[in-house]
Amino acid sequence: MTVTASRGAFGWARQTVKGTAVAPEYWHRAHAIALGAVESRDVLDPEIGGTILPTGVIKTGVHGAGAVTISPRLESDIGWLFHAMMGSSSTTADTPETDIHRHTFAFDTDEASLPWLSLYKWMPGSTAAEDIGMRITDGKVASMRLALPGRGRVGMQLGFLGIKPEAIANPATNADPVWVTSFEDENSIPITSAVANAFEFPGIPGPGAGTAVSALGCTVDFTNGLTDPLGQEAVIGSYYPDDIGVLGRAIIIRFPMKLTTYDYWARAMLNETDASLLTSWTAWSPVTFSSGWECAVASPGNITGYSNPYKLTLSAAEVEWVVDPIAMVGNQAMIVNFTGTVVYPESGTSFRIQLDNELANYTWSV
Repeated sequence: MTVTASRGAFGWARQTVKGTAVAPEYWHRAHAIALGAVESRDVLDPEIGGTILPTGVIKTGVHGAGAVTISPRLESDIGWLFHAMMGSSSTTADTPETDIHRHTFAFDTDEASLPWLSLYKWMPGSTAAEDIGMRITDGKVASMRLALPGRGRVGMQLGFLGIKPEAIANPATNADPVWVTSFEDENSIPITSAVANAFEFPGIPGPGAGTAVSALGCTVDFTNGLTDPLGQEAVIGSYYPDDIGVLGRAIIIRFPMKLTTYDYWARAMLNETDASLLTSWTAWSPVTFSSGWECAVASPGNITGYSNPYKLTLSAAEVEWVVDPIAMVGNQAMIVNFTGTVVYPESGTSFRIQLDNELANYTWSV
């Protein structure tokens, strides 16, 4: 019998104590779930003794890792993953209207601080009795990619790293408490065409200051540089990594811009704010184009009973930009590819994820 993945599920729970798993709190529909157990295997070196084949494979340990791809719903649950990715959250109540709240996710004061997660994967069998549930205790978010098309729905991929994977048969019966899934509907999935003038370089002088940029799409890659479970966390006396530490963090923004003016290209390449003023040969400049950045997306319609939509706003206080060589292709529109690195700012919050929904707060407690 062919078994399909359609009955499967991805879930998680907030942990406040390392080493203590928490039963599933939240479930989210997914396009792909590659999360699972990663074994360490050691193939024996060639041995002298009558054969040229390997004489064995030794299993030495295990950890949890993998990616999950989703269309994020903004109704409620996704904020816990934003908190887990960034490290902290705060809430401004009744903004933009009564009973709609604005949540801000940013790096914690201790930039190396990330909360623990219990991660769950429901793998369907040919019958419910043959289903397998996987739990990974002591998980952390290793990466997150937000994919924003020029006109379409926002996509999201999360990468995880965890310490202890375990499995149970038929989690709908045998898990304690039993697994019962529930999912938010698709009405809160954000689209990139819902907010006017949504993509900006705010706070820069010259042409385009604080005005919309014609981005044809955008990807934002968040990376939490976690300790290597094999090279840095494998200790004598344990099958599992000793810990998951945070060594570094990075956020990279990439987007192709529809070329309507060379001003931004000139700013990045030549440190000139107005390309029309290049009336003599101008040399490349080592000065980096630096600016703020903001992008907003929202659900197609308003939240039921309210006059505002679910909304997600990404903003950085300081991004340093470089441009690729401009490639010209016959019968094709001109574009400029930008890559921006979020850097530690002189003032302000380095990066913020803001989420507008009805949930009261995202305080990390169980």
